[in-house]
Formats: sequence, C-alpha cells, structure tokens
Amino acid sequence: MNFETFKQRITPLTAIYRRDNAWVGKWTHSWNYYHEMEKYIDAAFRLYRATSTNALKLVLLGGTGIRKNKDLIVNFGITGANGIQDRETEQHVNAEQGERGANSNTRPVPSVPVVGVGSILSEKHWTPLLNDALIIGSAAAGQEFHLALENGYHHSWRDCEQFIQWKADPEIREKLEQLQRMNSTLDIMDRRIRQNPGFTQSPGTKSAHEKLKKDYARQSTIFFHTNGPAHYKKVWQQFLYENLDMLWDNKNGVPRVLARELIGLQLFDYVPEMNYMKLGFSRPKGRPQPSFERYVKELNKLGMHKGNKARADVMKFLSTFLFGDELALRFPEDAVVIPTVASRMDLLRRNGLNI
Repeated sequence: MNFETFKQRITPLTAIYRRDNAWVGKWTHSWNYYHEMEKYIDAAFRLYRATSTNALKLVLLGGTGIRKNKDLIVNFGITGANGIQDRETEQHVNAEQGERGANSNTRPVPSVPVVGVGSILSEKHWTPLLNDALIIGSAAAGQEFHLALENGYHHSWRDCEQFIQWKADPEIREKLEQLQRMNSTLDIMDRRIRQNPGFTQSPGTKSAHEKLKKDYARQSTIFFHTNGPAHYKKVWQQFLYENLDMLWDNKNGVPRVLARELIGLQLFDYVPEMNYMKLGFSRPKGRPQPSFERYVKELNKLGMHKGNKARADVMKFLSTFLFGDELALRFPEDAVVIPTVASRMDLLRRNGLNI
C-alpha cells in the first residue's frame, strides 16, 4: 500500500480518532490541527510500511518496560521507523550497535538488526493511530505476536502455576505429592550413603535405590514436560487475573494499550497459543485483510473512550477471546449483584410504587 492509498483510508476516520482519543488533542502538537494530523498519518504510514520488513516476522507486545529492556532490545530489535521514542532505549541501541561494529568479524551468525526492522515498538510521534498501524501492518503481513513479560512478572507467573498445580487441580497435586515423597526418600538414602558408603552393599538395598532413582527421573520428566494446553490456559488465566493492571489502568480509569492491541488481534482472526511463560498469537492463512475502519469502529463500539464505564464490556471481550469465558478476567467490582427480595422492594418504593 502506498502513502496516498493509506491516507485515503485514514482520512475518513480522523474524526473518530480525534473524538475517541481527545487527550491527544490536548498535546502541544495537537492532532486537532490539520497539519499536525498530517504528520501523525505520515508517521503511522512509515511504521505500517516498516512492519513488512520485520526481521523475525513477529511483534512483541507488553508494557513500556519492554522497550527499555536491554536484553530484549539486543535479541529482538526495535522498530524506530520515525526515530526512537525513549532516551534509555536509544542508549541501549547505540551501545549494542557499537559492540556489533567492534565484533563484526567474530559473530558466527548475523544478528537481528537492532533498529529499523525490529520486533519492539519504539517510535517518536506515537499516537493511538500509530499503534493501530503496527497491529494492522503486522497482521496484513501475517506476522506472529508474542507477549513479553517485564521484570517481576516471571515470578508472578511461576507463583500462578504453583497455585494451579497445588490448589486448583487435585489430580496434579496428588502427582506432585507423590514425586515429592519419592524425592524425599532419595535424599534420605543419598545422605545415608554419604555418611556410610557401605549402606548400599546389600543387593536388595542397592537394587531399590537404583530403581527409585530411575522411576523418579522418568516420572518427573514425563510430568514436568507433558503439561498440555489446558494446563497452561489455566495458568495464564490465573496470571492475567492477578495482574489485571496489565490490561486496565484502574487508578486512572483507562484501558492499557495492550488491551487495545489484543482487541485488534481478535478482530483480525488471531488465535491465542499458550505455553510455559509464552502467550503467542498466530493468524491462519487466507483470512480477510485487516482494515483501520473495522478496528477503529469496534474500539468505539466497545467504548474504549468511556473509561471505567466500558471496563466490564472490554474485559468481557478480552476474556472471551483469550479463554472462551466472558467472566475469566472480570474485575470483582464489575460482578453483577443480584438484589435480595428486601432490596428489590425498597427499590420499588423509591420509584414511587406502593406495595
């Protein structure tokens, strides 16, 4: 798609973008002015075009921390089609480019370019329009998306898996307890062997020790490496429920950018794939081309601009997309309260009905 075609598709939607994202209109470079909106459209097109040359054919989603994470920048690169957004990110990029230049003859495999065709969004002139260009451009190119966990979230994910294993699934808990007992027995036997090397001289004891070691190794390998999609779906649901702030800023009453991005993935037929600490999204081939019009109108329909008034509907949408259960990621305060008989009668009286 060339710039003129891109602009023709965006221009009819500028009124919706301005209305539903009125806070951008309060910036110093307000997109309420025609010439500023032109610059933002141009920036969105630059990113849209750059997505087609993404070196790894995948996009990393996540909070603002991922674009400042040195390891992620080194391994996945950033977009930077309009310049780099943060000074800290720029420092990491410059340092890595310098190191690659100094060691260019010692690297056996060419590295992913650190800027220009990377997988992490870092752009000057960021707007919701530019973010939408990332999603739509990447979807049009058939790229995958992966959620990158920021520092601290890895521990939370492991805690959630432990919760699922020990408290939420009796069958798994029973198997884990069995493995723990086997491991404890092995520890006791190993300590006795260290203290008394002659402990295993008895054929029966030696045979039992060897059999227990083999059984534990086999069963633990099977158990810890054969958890299927159903298990990881439970863990991811628990993780996101315990970290709802990744999707919704409850303090300020606004959706996170990640929520906006996930809505786009659902609209454009992406399918979530859950594994150990990995939440990815892929798009079947042959699906219709994504469009800005459909995206922006669905965001408007969900009320993304209405703050906490739309929270329940947005979370229901995301819950259904990710887990097939509209209540999976519901905020507790959004639960439907079923009034008691007494409260119903009181409500009728307050509405002027005599009973």
